[in-house]
Amino acid sequence: MGRPVRSEVELFNALAGAADQADLEDYRTRIRKCVLWLLGRRPSGELVVGDVPDMVDEVITRLETHLRPSSDETARRYTGSNEQFRRYLYRTVSSVYADTVNLRVRLRSLDAPIVTADGDERVLGDLLDDLVEWPTAGEGLGRPELDAGVQRALERISERCRRWLLAFHRDGTLIKEIARQDGVRVNSVEVGLTRCRGYFRLAFLDAFLAGGDARFRERVSEGSRRLAGLHAAVFQAYWTDSRCVTEIATRLGLERDKVKTLLAEAKEQLWRALPEGGLS
Repeated sequence: MGRPVRSEVELFNALAGAADQADLEDYRTRIRKCVLWLLGRRPSGELVVGDVPDMVDEVITRLETHLRPSSDETARRYTGSNEQFRRYLYRTVSSVYADTVNLRVRLRSLDAPIVTADGDERVLGDLLDDLVEWPTAGEGLGRPELDAGVQRALERISERCRRWLLAFHRDGTLIKEIARQDGVRVNSVEVGLTRCRGYFRLAFLDAFLAGGDARFRERVSEGSRRLAGLHAAVFQAYWTDSRCVTEIATRLGLERDKVKTLLAEAKEQLWRALPEGGLS
């Protein structure tokens, strides 16, 4: 006889204990179907179709974080109905989808030109690559502020992206070996590395703007005066007043997603305005 068909909540609860590989694969398949279902019904779905594996991983992570608050096996089981779990699953997938689309839109900004202190015109993404000195990401760069930015950026990207980037750029692992270890095609790793480098660039930019030494922060504060309108208001609340996105949204009477977009755009405008990213 074949395996009995389990509901989504039954699979989720099974994974709280000693679940077998078949349960895990079935659970991932259900989540993947939900992600693909949503992508097929959204106009921007084609924009993120290559991100489906990472989206599935992120959905699983968020479900674990919010629905398993304790290490106690009994407390780690979801006690609601399957219908309730499916509604929560859909909301989680929708949230991950929105974040992924926003990230994809932001990635386009990495193709924007920036004029360096020497008067040369460079692409923003290439400049960020120079700053973290690929292929040594994750190793000591001789610049404490950059080391910290690299580490924070690596922590912000998905587990698979972090693993692939470090394997390829730091450890020198061949792409075909990464593909063999993960059971995927070589082309999938090649495309994935390109996408993951973009994610790392944005995470590095965000992390570096959030940290930096006193000289850098002073230059950012000075550069922020060039911002105008809502970009200026959002960035000032974030940078000067140390407000979170939710607080800024409430203060300005804006949707939270709108504030996230404005803040991301303001950060990128500032980065372009500072010679060599404010490091010269």
